[in-house]
Amino acid sequence: MDYLPIPLTLLAAALGALIFVKLKIPAGAFLGAMFFVALFNVFTDMAYFPAEARPYIRILAGALIGSRMKKSDIYGMKAVIFPAFIIVLGMLILNLALGYGINRLTGLELTTALLGSAPGGIQDMALIAEDLGADAAQIAVLQTIRLLAVLSVFPVFLKAFSRRHNKRSKGTVHPLHHDEADEPSPCFFYYAFC
Repeated sequence: MDYLPIPLTLLAAALGALIFVKLKIPAGAFLGAMFFVALFNVFTDMAYFPAEARPYIRILAGALIGSRMKKSDIYGMKAVIFPAFIIVLGMLILNLALGYGINRLTGLELTTALLGSAPGGIQDMALIAEDLGADAAQIAVLQTIRLLAVLSVFPVFLKAFSRRHNKRSKGTVHPLHHDEADEPSPCFFYYAFC
């Protein structure tokens, strides 16, 4: 077996990740690696990554996510259990409706449509797609478009909503702000939804 494609694939991935991160593209490391490896494969038909490595990559991804949890996160969960339940239920209903609608309107495979419209991270949805046999590349493209749309449009709506809400509630103190003179920023909501 020729082992040259593996380091070349990893080199293309690293180069793409570096460029996309430098360009400050959302999820740049993941998208850059995927895009450059895809280009490398289209032009050379040499890209290769051993399937046997997938479980180890998922273990590393799980370790990364788990290592971000702190004791304070666990204690803070009491206050958000009910709002989280409402969010999960609402997102589940919305995701099922969107995924099914996309499937019916476009003919896109149902699992791919559901994962492509899910409000998750690009990497997470692509990894789940691999496990469920969905088209990970299509899901990554759909998730990228969704993320870029949210990053470009959502802040404008939040800022307008925040201003309108502040005009209506003049004289009341916003619970997230200690200084009445500060104009409330929608950043908290922006990062919560993205």
